[in-house]
Formats: sequence, C-alpha cells, structure tokens
Amino acid sequence: MFLIVSHVSSAQVDATVIIEQDEVEQTIDEINDNEIENDSPPAKFESINTKKDSLELRKVDYKEWAKLKKDKRFIYKKPIPKVKKPKKKKDLAWLSSLMKFLGSEGFKILLYCLLGLFLLYIVYIFIKNNDISFSRNIKDKGIQQEDPWEDVQQFENWELALQEALAAKDFRLATRIYYLHTLHLLDKNNRIKYRDDKTNWFYVQKMFGTAMHDDFKGLTQNFDYIWYGEYQIDQERFTMLQSQFQQFHSTIS
Repeated sequence: MFLIVSHVSSAQVDATVIIEQDEVEQTIDEINDNEIENDSPPAKFESINTKKDSLELRKVDYKEWAKLKKDKRFIYKKPIPKVKKPKKKKDLAWLSSLMKFLGSEGFKILLYCLLGLFLLYIVYIFIKNNDISFSRNIKDKGIQQEDPWEDVQQFENWELALQEALAAKDFRLATRIYYLHTLHLLDKNNRIKYRDDKTNWFYVQKMFGTAMHDDFKGLTQNFDYIWYGEYQIDQERFTMLQSQFQQFHSTIS
C-alpha cells in the first residue's frame, strides 16, 4: 500500500513540474511578443527554476540593441524603391508662335522686302565693279562740243584755258579744266590708260595700291561734287583746291 501511494505521489510531482514548465514557456513567449511590438530589446531570463514560482528577468543593454538594429544582417525588410517623378514636358509655345508667324502674311511681305534689298545690292555691286555710269549718257551742262580741252589726250594749252576760266571767274569750269588736265598727265606718264567711255572712278580703282591713290581719290570727290553736283565754289575755296591740284601734278612726272 505504501509503495502504491509513493508511486502516485511521484507521478503527481512529475505532472506538476510539466505543468509549471509549460506555463513558464508560455509566459516567456508572451513577454517577448510584447517587447517586439514595443520595439524594445527582448528580455532574457537569468535562470528558470521549475521548482520555484518566481522568475528573474534580465534586460539587454539599449546601446547593444541599437547596434544590432543597424546591422544589415538582421534587416529583413526590402527597401522601398524610389518612384521617379515624371519629367515635365518642355514648353513649346514659342515654337508654335514662330511657326504661326512664318506662315503669316506679314512674314511674306518682310521676306519680299529683304529679297528686293538683296537684289538692289547685287545690282549696285555689278554696276560698281563693271564701271557702268549713267552720267556719261547725259550731256554735261555748260559744256559746248567745240571746247578743245574736252579732247583730253590731244589738248595741250591747259594753262591758257585755265586763265580764260579764271578771268571769267568761272571757278566751276576752272575746276573741270584742272581735273581734265590731271587725267591728261596721268595718261601721258602711263599711270592710267585714258578712254572716253570710262568714268572717273574707274581710274581711281586702277590706281588703288599706289602712293597717289588717296590724293587722286580726294580730287575726284571734290570734282564730282563741284561739277556734277553743280556746287558754286567761291574764289577762296577754289584757291585751296588749286593748291591741291598743283601739288598732285608735281608728283606725277
């Protein structure tokens, strides 16, 4: 009888120990779950004595816990990819306005004007380079066909013709005689080849690059202004121009 009782008592003790162990494990699981939800370091038990009712709890150091949280080996969440913002479409309003302008009537008129100016420039360059002059087709005012100095190559009495013009105080005619005499001297000294169908500026271009070019160009400008521009020159200004002609003549021969 005693043995049976002892066996029963021993079985009751083992059953009690098993029940206590289950309760302890369930308690530990609940504590760990609560601490994980609160993002706090898990608790560890120093020791579990199944024969005692009390539990001793040990906490992990917070610095160690923070260090473990940063360790990539324990990070299981995948990083959320960054969503690229859609690029804004470029403002093409200016291109639309430009195309609208190019198709307008105003642009066509502007284009025709520019084309006309370009053609006029081409005509001007052509006339200038080919020495085309319309003034040669107009009879010079104040000149009679019998005036002998108009034969530039053959006329020789330049001084006499000049004195007659000065005596009549016709300073415009005197200026012309001086200029025609200049062409005569240039032709005689092989500086130019005089021709009746060439303009004065043709000879200016032919003398380009020579030491006398600038002076001859200045005399030609003055002559054209006085003669063809019908400018009435007075004696004082003629005297200054006469000095320029005489100085230029001295450099030809």
